[in-house]
Amino acid sequence: MWWSQRETDAAQRVQTAVSEKQRQHPGPLALSLHAPQDWPEILSPQDVAGLLRIATGTVARWCETGQIEAVRVGRRWRIPPQAVWPLVPPSIRAGWPDGPWKQQEDQEEEGRPDRG
Repeated sequence: MWWSQRETDAAQRVQTAVSEKQRQHPGPLALSLHAPQDWPEILSPQDVAGLLRIATGTVARWCETGQIEAVRVGRRWRIPPQAVWPLVPPSIRAGWPDGPWKQQEDQEEEGRPDRG
């Protein structure tokens, strides 16, 4: 299979981030919906399933069907935290101070036309 340079570069960036994540957190990660600032740059389906308290298979299916932004590296899926943030219950998102995901969400809303 021939990959474009863009796909190859993206895969290398993801692999580098995964390697760094493993060095920083050699054991299982204890992630919390209430502390997204502590989330790593790249999440695995297991990380996302643990955060949202759903089955890992559900997250893998979302990755395969494109329901959540994800990159496949070899046989494994890698998910950016920004893709998970909209799935966090609004009551938790509202309580978190302005951060990178909230700012991104605000910018997206500004660009949307009014539905009125």
